[in-house]
Amino acid sequence: PRDDVSTDAAGSAAESSTVDRIDSLSAVPFPVALLDGDGVVRLVNPAWEEFGVENGRDTGDVDVDVGTSYFDACERADDRFSAAAAKAIRRVIDGESTGERVEYPCHGQHEKRWFSMGVIPLEADPVRAAVVHYDVSHYKQRINVLDRVLRHNLRNKANIILGHAAALASARDDETATAATTIGSAARELLSLSEQARRYREVSADDRPTTPIDVVSVVSEVTERLSDRNPRAVIETSLPAVAVVQGTQSLSLVVHELVENAIVHNDSQDPWVRVEVVRVHEGGDERVSVRVVDDGPGIPEQDRRLLTGGLEEHPIRHGSQLGVWVVSSLVTSLDGNVTVEPRTPRGSVVTTTFPSVTVED
Repeated sequence: PRDDVSTDAAGSAAESSTVDRIDSLSAVPFPVALLDGDGVVRLVNPAWEEFGVENGRDTGDVDVDVGTSYFDACERADDRFSAAAAKAIRRVIDGESTGERVEYPCHGQHEKRWFSMGVIPLEADPVRAAVVHYDVSHYKQRINVLDRVLRHNLRNKANIILGHAAALASARDDETATAATTIGSAARELLSLSEQARRYREVSADDRPTTPIDVVSVVSEVTERLSDRNPRAVIETSLPAVAVVQGTQSLSLVVHELVENAIVHNDSQDPWVRVEVVRVHEGGDERVSVRVVDDGPGIPEQDRRLLTGGLEEHPIRHGSQLGVWVVSSLVTSLDGNVTVEPRTPRGSVVTTTFPSVTVED
């Protein structure tokens, strides 16, 4: 009996402590949900309930209330943001991460809004993680304005520089002509950088859900376009009839960046590139790989590490590294991965791999 009393007392004390922690969440102005090890919501604060009414229930979105599985809700939502959220939560619950963050759109009828979901590990049995949401719309809007202004001015000024450099390049003075050529080269790199930033901005701001996409069609379209732009390049392909993955228009940008980089960074007068689409099996799951093979000088070590996600805080030192970082970021957003291998006797093999999708006739 005494043991029973002690056990009851200990349980009551633990319950009281949990209640105290629960009460303290009421003062938190951000929406907070506490999840157990199975991803089931065990507690939400008032701000979470208000958040659900304002941003979910009135528009028919999936609700996440006490007693429901966050994972099930993400699966029902069936978009890339929900998939990323589920993976982030799972990593924290499983102890693979000390914190995760996922940005996602939550647009209203009259305005576009973005939120950031933070996932924090907790050890307060049965709670294993806290999910916090906060509005980052104002931040996104300011970044968008700054992005447009910078790219617009950068493009205009670079074109002015190019025009004057072209005029100077015809000068009889060899020193002036050489300087003009150098200036023109720098201006063209600035224009290329601006174009890369524009393309990445377009796909990264795309909040449309993923859809089944035929990788073969994407590769065919990209290689045909780049062949027209680079008549000296030899671009070969090895493609199956069809290979479908779940993706967005960013898949086209990934293939474009990889093939274009293989061409422009090749020191040969007639660069050679081969693009292959193959089905592979990893851990019992069927996936689709896009392999870009070239005979160039190879990819620098820092670029290889940046491409495969090994340098999260790695600074972007030049324009080509922006393209490398864009590829890594977009592939990750599509639940894919990147590998880089040397090619014998010369060149590199860059492989991006994505989950396969079976499309019923």
